[in-house]
Amino acid sequence: MGIRGLSQYFAQNGINGEIQVLPAGSTLLVDANGLLFYLADIANELNLIPRQYGGDYAIFDSLVRSTITRYLEAGLVVVAYFDGTSRLKRDTIAARRNESRAKEWGNLY
Repeated sequence: MGIRGLSQYFAQNGINGEIQVLPAGSTLLVDANGLLFYLADIANELNLIPRQYGGDYAIFDSLVRSTITRYLEAGLVVVAYFDGTSRLKRDTIAARRNESRAKEWGNLY
């Protein structure tokens, strides 16, 4: 999933690969799932977490906390979000599908 128009915005505003420095007090919106996967990949590359055994949650927790702490120490306001449908909506859709399938199977007899 992406942000509609983000690449176009970067192209129009000349941010193509340039390093930008956010001033203290800036709000940093963080895709929480993306950050977690990024940190998991880094941890794997550095052999910090043995993934073959499911990982080490204490080490991963420390990595996430230290990353967020660095943002906060830089004076950034961190807003993390999880995109996608809410759990309640997914559960409702799943329940409707199950109900629909039960009716379909019932109509076979």
